[in-house]
Amino acid sequence: MPEYYISETTAILSNVSVIIAAWAAFVGISVWKKEFLGKRKIELAEEIFILFYQVRDAIKHIRSPASFGGEGASVKAKLDNPEETAEIPDQVFVVHERYDRHKEIFSRLQSLRYRFTLHFPEEDTKSFDEIENIVREIFSSTRKYTRIARVIRDSQNPDKEREKYRDKIQKCEDTFWLADEENETITPRLDSIIAKIDKICKKTVK
Repeated sequence: MPEYYISETTAILSNVSVIIAAWAAFVGISVWKKEFLGKRKIELAEEIFILFYQVRDAIKHIRSPASFGGEGASVKAKLDNPEETAEIPDQVFVVHERYDRHKEIFSRLQSLRYRFTLHFPEEDTKSFDEIENIVREIFSSTRKYTRIARVIRDSQNPDKEREKYRDKIQKCEDTFWLADEENETITPRLDSIIAKIDKICKKTVK
């Protein structure tokens, strides 16, 4: 067999070996990448699942009508003006203090919004938005409640003013406090959010 033929055959076999090795490496990297991304997605699903449940429980705690002596004192102490402090109902201080205890959970959840979009592109982020909306409504209701309390306090006829704003007062209280079954609207929204997230996350980790 001619020497040039043997040399050419050897070169071809060498090239084939290189191609096979490269392909094996590519396949190996692709499999590893899929496994790695799959693991990351599962870990993210688990974290989001836990955080949404923690946020739900935090909102329930924030809105719990049962309060204990001294609750709200830490927030009240931050106000330098005693007159300003006197204008704000104690219930408002309680709501804000409870939120402060849980704010890291809310922040952590919202920080995962974009990772959620990356790993779950087929899902929307409405659940994250709805949590923000609920928290915003709670704080908005405490501000309205405070303004009404000031109007009543400064009125020459507080009882008349209180009756005038009775429905608005009740609406505020039904937002930042847990309302009775007939007027409660936040709990069903939370239940709907949890049901949606529960379905997405459990489907991923199975």
